[in-house]
Amino acid sequence: MRSRSSTIKSYLFKWILLFSALGFLVIFVIASQAFTSSIRDNANAVAERVARQTFNSMYLVMSQGWSREQLEQFLGQMEQDNTDADLKVTLYRAPIVDRLFGQIDQPEMDESLKEAIRNGQTRSHEDDLSSRYLYPLIAKDACLACHTNAEVGDTLGLIEVEQNLGSALSQAQSNLIYSLLFIAPLPLLLGFFAVRSLTRRVDESIHQLTEGVSTVESIADLKKLDLERSKIDFQELGRIYDEVATLATKLRDVAVDKELLEFEIRLLEKFVITSEVVRDWREYVSDLLMEINKVIDAHTMFSIFKVDDELFDLEIFWLRPASQDTQDNMEKAVIRRLEESDSQLYAAGLNVRHNVASRVGPEIELDQDSIELQCKSLLVDTPKIGGIVGIGVQAEIIRDQTKLLVLESVLSTLLNVVGSVRAIYKYTNDLEYYATRDPLTNLYNQRMFWELLEYELDRCARHDYKVAVLMIDLDNFKSINDGYGHSWGDKLLETFAECLLDTFPQGAVVARYGGDEFVVMLSEADLEEAENAGRRLLERIRCFSVTHTSGAELKVTASIGIGIYPDHAQNKKDLFMFVDNLMYRAKQDGKDRLCV
Repeated sequence: MRSRSSTIKSYLFKWILLFSALGFLVIFVIASQAFTSSIRDNANAVAERVARQTFNSMYLVMSQGWSREQLEQFLGQMEQDNTDADLKVTLYRAPIVDRLFGQIDQPEMDESLKEAIRNGQTRSHEDDLSSRYLYPLIAKDACLACHTNAEVGDTLGLIEVEQNLGSALSQAQSNLIYSLLFIAPLPLLLGFFAVRSLTRRVDESIHQLTEGVSTVESIADLKKLDLERSKIDFQELGRIYDEVATLATKLRDVAVDKELLEFEIRLLEKFVITSEVVRDWREYVSDLLMEINKVIDAHTMFSIFKVDDELFDLEIFWLRPASQDTQDNMEKAVIRRLEESDSQLYAAGLNVRHNVASRVGPEIELDQDSIELQCKSLLVDTPKIGGIVGIGVQAEIIRDQTKLLVLESVLSTLLNVVGSVRAIYKYTNDLEYYATRDPLTNLYNQRMFWELLEYELDRCARHDYKVAVLMIDLDNFKSINDGYGHSWGDKLLETFAECLLDTFPQGAVVARYGGDEFVVMLSEADLEEAENAGRRLLERIRCFSVTHTSGAELKVTASIGIGIYPDHAQNKKDLFMFVDNLMYRAKQDGKDRLCV
């Protein structure tokens, strides 16, 4: 369970009370010690003054020639006066005086008194509630007239001044407590006004921050969050405001609005390729552009795809009809962007077509500087497919990192969807082509050769003409692969295929049967015509070569077998086996020859 937090005001009041109480105690202790020390110092000063005055009085009395009885009467009266007072003066006579004048009745001296008489130095003693001051009476020249047994500096006696400090200390502490109690409310009162002033300013600053934050309903509202730093009186709150402003900036860069996410989800639901989409792909892209404009202001979309090695199609889709100048500016902007990415995409040729998604609304009018593009591109080398999908948006969107992030995500998906739609037809044609062709030489493959041979044999049986088949196998082709690598072997096969097409008439069926074996079907040709064609091919092969990068000439020869339908076989399988056996007989006879 979460504990309830306190307010700043209650927190400050609590600590003011605590520190006021602690301050009161500290001040009381320090002041009490100061008062006690002052009273004790004052008591010592009073004791010293009384002792000196007593000594001076005694000296004056004795110098006037008073008798001993008069002196004792004076001292007795003095002691009687101090009986009920807090200050008591007692006179002690030293042993040197007793030896001359005899002993008198006096209080017994303790060790402190004896020590003071021996060393002749004043001493003071304090305990909790009393003070004791010892003042030795030192003999002077005038004293020696009476004290004949003494010398200057001898101690003739001692004056003891005792003071009771209990009442003074008690009175001082009472006065101190009354004074502190009188001023104790003052710190609390000052603290109250200080807390009130502080919390009022803090509340004003927090109120300003709260009002600013309360206006934020979406990520776009973060731009409107205006925190007036100049109204802040405290550096600490100023730093908090600065951090809030920094956080708002960071949120604008990384956060995504709910409606943007919903828009992206709705758009992704439309990215489904169907036969209708493929058939009406321009209408499909126009619908996507209108859907995008429900959240992001986009003028246009475009796609550019390779039609063949020499031509590219640029399709530009406008939300509404655009002026001719705007269309021209858009074309220039796309071409400029293509120049920055890959100039080969449009170097050969560029077909441009403009499409309009909706005819409703004012005409779009944009100059060259106001057209902004965000592009995503995909270039794949094999098979030869290249494409770019882009979108033209309002300039302020480019500066909005959140919308820019969503826009790039949409473009990435658009690239895949639109690119796939545009490429499906090309893929279909390519699949049909390579289903019948050898991918290396572009000649018919083995499967297609058998179908064409069967069709031609049926046809010649009906129309009573002959068909010649030539089986061609390159001699020692393995040495080319082993000596120069398979890439050069493939290059030689590609070039040899061109040689075959040039040698035989246009109606001939030329196919790569497999590896380095080729087969040719000549319609309406007898044995003589087939043999002549085979010898022409041998002559061409003897002059045929491919130049290696090292300068070496890669040359081959061929072994050729020839068969005629229906002279040598009655079906395609037997005819092929007959021609194949003749080709191997040509190899056994020494290669570079034909066998009929």
